[in-house]
Amino acid sequence: TYAKRLLDAPRNAVWCLHDSTYVRFVDEDLALPGAKAVVPVGGPVPDSAARPLPVEARDIAILFPGSGYSSTTATKPWSTASAAEHKVMDAIYDLALYETQRPLHDIIRQVLRLYTGDAVDWRADWMARIFTMLDNQLRVERRVEVVKALAGLPIHVYGHGWDDLAAKGGGARFHAPAGFRETQALMGRAKIVLNVLPCVVDAPHDRIFYSTMAGAVSLTDRNRWVERHYAEGAELAIFDGGLGLPGTGT
Repeated sequence: TYAKRLLDAPRNAVWCLHDSTYVRFVDEDLALPGAKAVVPVGGPVPDSAARPLPVEARDIAILFPGSGYSSTTATKPWSTASAAEHKVMDAIYDLALYETQRPLHDIIRQVLRLYTGDAVDWRADWMARIFTMLDNQLRVERRVEVVKALAGLPIHVYGHGWDDLAAKGGGARFHAPAGFRETQALMGRAKIVLNVLPCVVDAPHDRIFYSTMAGAVSLTDRNRWVERHYAEGAELAIFDGGLGLPGTGT
């Protein structure tokens, strides 16, 4: 329903897109009228009452506020599809999981053309469902991959869906989800805040902004936006996907 409303938007609509790679997609593939503007994702202003602690007084070595698997992502949501559909979705998913520097719509286009040979109908109802399923699943899988790599370190994770990893023990500690204000306070106690980017190629995530404003080191995976706006090693600690994480030997 939401996707249908977007496709029926008036000609004087203004599209605020947080990833610049989607400007051309909205213009050409979806052929949507109206002006397009790139607006980096953000959130409320941090609570001034949650004052960051001096580095030597911070008691959280590494902080990650984020959830793992849920009831909808514990198994791939297309697992009940036909064998042919399942094969196509798995191909898109596997490619997108590791080719993080390519927009999701480019990967979908490549795989669908390979399997069907037809032009992609981006306005079809099922296309919106594909985007949603893939985006949700990829976000979670990338988070789980990175947290697993750091599980031997003193990382504090706040969120649902980490029961299996928590049962394995190690240096990681898992807590109930924290609200926005509580998360700001936790960042003020953390030396390092882990960020795992969603499915964006040329856009930031608000956790980068909030963690650096709280005086913590932001440890994030890379994309075009991060590489263009930050000096690696001086302003951010950057890793590649689940590999090359500092201090883990992975």
